[in-house]
Amino acid sequence: MRRLAALLLAIALLPCALALPPGVTAVEYGMSTCPHCLHMKEVLARMGVPYAFVDVTLSREDGQEYMRLYGLLVGGGTYYVPFTIFLVNGTAKLAVVGAAEPEQLEALLAKALSSPGILVATASGRNWTASPVLNETVIKEVERAVAARTPAVGEVKLVTPFGSPLAYAEVEVACGNETYRAVSGADGKLQLRCKSALLKVLWWRGAPLNYTAPAEAGSTLEVPGVGRVAVTVLDALGRPVPDASVNFTGRWATLMGRTGGDGVLTADIPAGDYTLAVAKSGKRFQAPLRVAERQVAEVKVKLDLLFAAGNFGVGFTEVALAAAAAAALGAFYAIAARRRSRTGERRAPAAPEKAG
Repeated sequence: MRRLAALLLAIALLPCALALPPGVTAVEYGMSTCPHCLHMKEVLARMGVPYAFVDVTLSREDGQEYMRLYGLLVGGGTYYVPFTIFLVNGTAKLAVVGAAEPEQLEALLAKALSSPGILVATASGRNWTASPVLNETVIKEVERAVAARTPAVGEVKLVTPFGSPLAYAEVEVACGNETYRAVSGADGKLQLRCKSALLKVLWWRGAPLNYTAPAEAGSTLEVPGVGRVAVTVLDALGRPVPDASVNFTGRWATLMGRTGGDGVLTADIPAGDYTLAVAKSGKRFQAPLRVAERQVAEVKVKLDLLFAAGNFGVGFTEVALAAAAAAALGAFYAIAARRRSRTGERRAPAAPEKAG
């Protein structure tokens, strides 16, 4: 009986294959920096739905297409991402505004297949509102636009030499005779419209990398030209300084970060020369920093900081100044007291003499 219970539990924990109709494809309009867009991509991949991802910030044409289709199906005014259009055997049946879970998409697709036109579903808190668009002209325009979007056949993951995701890198992808630009997600993943592609990593974190390499769908590509910095910020007594501002200013951009609770900031950044600037509660440190490719630049910064009062930091410098000021004030009062004493002695009346 225990074995049967364990078997049933194992079966329950396996991912369920959702009952999707055959021929379902999708086109997701979004931004590579949008967490909800990334989640929707993961859901589509988990469901086994071939899809094309369109970053609406990469080109004016893509942005205009997204706004036009959104306006036709949802209405203008306020625009939201992700915005995903589902087709069944080439016929547009469902448009989803927001990120949905697999079970929600399964239910929405089932409802869309039993409804005329395109069912437009919008997230409203934890609930969904849905209404059909029946205008044939609108439906044809939507189908014409998304038909040109080729679903991706796979993904490639871009990583730094240290194994971290190369997030939000701008890449030029060559698939046969087609060349397009894309941006890797927060997980470093990039869609490919062909199984074998030639990638050129153009920009990352504000700096040009210009690295070209072939890539296969499902592979991981290590991108050179990246180093790692590990900055430790300590106070005047050698204690970690959390939430200190740490900036790296290079030729192309300024990268900004903050230390964690342990006073440490570790980050992968483009190799090159930077000016390191650290600040906390008015205390500042600045020095040149060279970050070499595939190397870790470790820096320990000590701020003249004993404690902070609001945004004002007190260190040994302020303590010494306060002590000097107190000593000077004490000396001033001592001199003033002596002067008052001498003045009093001069002004004191003489004692009367006794008459003879």
